[in-house]
Amino acid sequence: MSWLCVLFACGDVAPELSVHCKVALAPATGPLTAEAAAAPDLVALAEVRIREARLTGDDGFYTLANSVAACAHERFPIDQDVARLMAFLLLQFHRFEEAEAAALALTVADPDDREAWLLLGDARLEQGEFDEAAAAFRRMARGADPVLFDRLATLAFAKGDLARAVAAERQAVGLAQKAPAADLSFYLATLGWYGVLSGGDGPEFDTALALVPTEPRALLWRGRTRLHRGDRVGAAEDFRAVGPTVEALWALSEIDPSRSPREVSRQDPRAYGMWLAGTEPEEAKRLLERDLASRQDPLTKMAWLWARFRCGETVAEEAREVLDAGSGEPRVSLWGGLILLDNAALQRAVAMGPGLLPSELSLAEQTIASMAVSTQKEVGNLPRP
Repeated sequence: MSWLCVLFACGDVAPELSVHCKVALAPATGPLTAEAAAAPDLVALAEVRIREARLTGDDGFYTLANSVAACAHERFPIDQDVARLMAFLLLQFHRFEEAEAAALALTVADPDDREAWLLLGDARLEQGEFDEAAAAFRRMARGADPVLFDRLATLAFAKGDLARAVAAERQAVGLAQKAPAADLSFYLATLGWYGVLSGGDGPEFDTALALVPTEPRALLWRGRTRLHRGDRVGAAEDFRAVGPTVEALWALSEIDPSRSPREVSRQDPRAYGMWLAGTEPEEAKRLLERDLASRQDPLTKMAWLWARFRCGETVAEEAREVLDAGSGEPRVSLWGGLILLDNAALQRAVAMGPGLLPSELSLAEQTIASMAVSTQKEVGNLPRP
């Protein structure tokens, strides 16, 4: 069946297509072009575009998927599959409050809609509503579910419990052995990252890439691990293979200064703001403040506080609150430690070595050394008995 027959009854005179439908039906080159051409309906076509986004790390495919979803919504405004698809895409575009409302409406319409509960949990997780997210994830569980354990691992990591994150993600991997290769590769990459942040070697990256050679997270995180270990050539290869994302170019710029996240600044404003915070804090503050309006996770909060601190603002009390709440993100510990001159936080960041780029690791170590010298001087100046 052609996509036009999905949109309009075949044989009828088709009215003028909307802008969304024109984009949805236009040819678009991607790694799954053949699958896109063979998609039986618009929902299936949108799912192909989403898979292309995951395979390539190119958010442009999410934009294509959004046009397809909008076209489907125009034709089938009360279809649960279409509504679920649109809620998922709201998450990808960081419209978390809207995604939460859309997912909640889906659960009301069908309390047994497993994917709706998953979307609701993800939306709440991004907004820092950890307990509410956990409740939603548990509602979507059906027995031994790798998706549930992956999300529980994400929650544990968000709270700073790396050991529990590793244990939960390992369960996800174990339960996903017969899952599609893309899903298992994703879980393996995540397990590898939690593992290297805990001091492991990250063998899961190679296993993930053997399944899906273009898995962007596995490439990025293996590159970060290689860079930390001094393999700059291997790291650069991985970062280039990820494609032009802010995170990949940020890491690559440590090896090749001619590359910069400025090339793709609009792709991920939050990550771009984090990169800017050290050199252009006013612009970073503006970008991060805008992102903070839609999500309240520890990393976004601390990045915003770091930019404000670099602007000369007093943010110690707020930074202490975020730091004490806990987070597995090394940069939360790094920036919080720098703002507060908190040795324990800086040591924690350094211990998660691959989680910091070389320049960040150097800054943390220099600050720790400087604090140690200052302490020795203070001790030396104490009155002798």
